[in-house]
Amino acid sequence: MTGLLFLRMGITTEELYLRDFEVAIESMMNLGEESLISDLCLGFDDSAEHDEIMFGLVHAIECLDRVFGQEVALRKLAVSLPTLFPHAKGWAVILNKRILNHAPSLIIYAEVVKNLDPDKKELITSLIREIRDEPSRKFETKGATFIAYM
Repeated sequence: MTGLLFLRMGITTEELYLRDFEVAIESMMNLGEESLISDLCLGFDDSAEHDEIMFGLVHAIECLDRVFGQEVALRKLAVSLPTLFPHAKGWAVILNKRILNHAPSLIIYAEVVKNLDPDKKELITSLIREIRDEPSRKFETKGATFIAYM
């Protein structure tokens, strides 16, 4: 019955799916638990049909620095980042580019990554090197700044 009502209103199943996902993210955000960032990271997938959903996860993670503080949020993200490999490496790149584009976050993130266990540190440092060395060279300086902290 509800589905028929939405169809009559011109709302597609796809739009309902997107709304349901947004509501689920919002509900998770309201819990305010520190495991939230790692839980959100589990939702990333490079083969996802809707970038809007993945960017909803990105924005949710970015908002959590106001809840947990920037250092805690960046540490939780750094520790959770390996769960994005290999199926969501593209989203790991996007998350890291956004951090590189925010100077205060870049410095805090570099300090956080510097103190991670060697495997996680190497994974993130390698990813930043890849970003730094992209043909566009857009992140060359910011990537070099990050690498200098290691």
